[in-house]
Amino acid sequence: MKISLFFMISCFLIFCGIPDQVEFLNADSGDQMKECAKVVIGETTATADNFANMMNRERSLRRQFGEIFGRARQQGLEQLKAGNYPSSCGSICSNGVTFSVLASSIPNSFAANSSDAEYCNQKEAETKNAPYKYLGKQFASLDDFSSWVKDFSSGSGNEGKDLYKKCDRKCSPQYHYSSPYQAKTPEIIQIDATVFCGPERDKDENLYKLKAELLWRCL
Repeated sequence: MKISLFFMISCFLIFCGIPDQVEFLNADSGDQMKECAKVVIGETTATADNFANMMNRERSLRRQFGEIFGRARQQGLEQLKAGNYPSSCGSICSNGVTFSVLASSIPNSFAANSSDAEYCNQKEAETKNAPYKYLGKQFASLDDFSSWVKDFSSGSGNEGKDLYKKCDRKCSPQYHYSSPYQAKTPEIIQIDATVFCGPERDKDENLYKLKAELLWRCL
């Protein structure tokens, strides 16, 4: 019985190969895609006023978001090309590094006495656990991306309309974007958007906090 079982296992390994899980575990060992540094590139506030954003004015969310996102992306590209990435990465990344731009757009303040406070607090708890995701968007330019952000955050376009149906009543979305560097197509801006649905924002103030960071990872 022991000889027969050994024979069966040997034949399985010879003819069927070692299971894929073993290769996956080996490939995932070491420093692969380990985060090695996160650097804040820019923080500011911007107005969500519809007219200001339509005209792309200086303090508009559309203009300011594009500027800090673009600054982070450009800095990442320049540092990667020059090999001038954070020292914490050089000490642990044996196969090189890559980066993602992380950006967020969150209401600067919230309504003091919202009639939907309980509902929106529940929505926030739910979406912190299972956020709304819009993945794999691609843009040929920073202007195209900034225009999409304007539409998305105002409930326009297919994704914006879908989001506003989910984050309904008086609740306000909180936007988080990740843009990984694409080595084969560096000119393309790829975006994964993750959204939490939270408390009603203060529409009298009408401001959003914007932030852009560079997240460095080992290859």
